[in-house]
Amino acid sequence: MKLISALLPLLLVGPALAQKPPTNDKEEKAMLKTLETKCSNARKAFFKNSKDAKLKKAYINATFSYAEAIMVSPALPPREKYPNSLKLYREILKTDPNHAKAKTNAALIVKIYKDMGRPLPGG
Repeated sequence: MKLISALLPLLLVGPALAQKPPTNDKEEKAMLKTLETKCSNARKAFFKNSKDAKLKKAYINATFSYAEAIMVSPALPPREKYPNSLKLYREILKTDPNHAKAKTNAALIVKIYKDMGRPLPGG
């Protein structure tokens, strides 16, 4: 049971943070910039050839990794990370409506906004 408790945070954070974790805000922001670049490159490649299944998978994975990293980043304030990660999760769900983790994370952010009585970012 202790092993499951120790591994649970890693499972929730996922592949975005599978590498050596950043030790400060500067490293964290550099990691986010790297993930943003990977996401942008994968998006461009996919939209050039949206019929290619490998490009679609790479785009979804890169976008999910970036969204997840933003959502849990200690270097970003909530007013930045939640709207930005929600936007990316919604982007994933437009391409793959059955992406379970994107659905779950988007729903969590929506619930947080509703529980606070705040309007949803992006409508």
